[in-house]
Amino acid sequence: MNTFISGKKYIFSRDKWLMVTGNVLLYKGNPHLRQIVDKADGEEITDICKTINCGYAGRLVVHPQECDIAESKRRTTFREAVNRLLLRDKQAQLHEAINMLVSDKKRLEQRLRAINKELAQREQELFETEKELMK
Repeated sequence: MNTFISGKKYIFSRDKWLMVTGNVLLYKGNPHLRQIVDKADGEEITDICKTINCGYAGRLVVHPQECDIAESKRRTTFREAVNRLLLRDKQAQLHEAINMLVSDKKRLEQRLRAINKELAQREQELFETEKELMK
């Protein structure tokens, strides 16, 4: 991307800006410039000048190759809505699975109580049988 295209919105990308070797040296050597670049990362480009092909991200002058084209709000909103619906669906599935596990746990606890009760009865019968045999 060598020129700003009219009608599109651009955002500054620190990573693309650092692809230029000279910018890396400036970034490493100048803490004030580093702070400006870090602050400008992700900001929308303003005051685009077509004649010299540059714009401003905060106090930083940037060129098109250092920018990303901003996604439209509609696309982002639609994507977020789809993600929210998928998340709700997953949450509903998780709640359903939890409810099934809770009911299974209750059923198994009841079954365990019944087995323990039957075991106690059999032990009592065995004790009484042994008592009769000892006589």
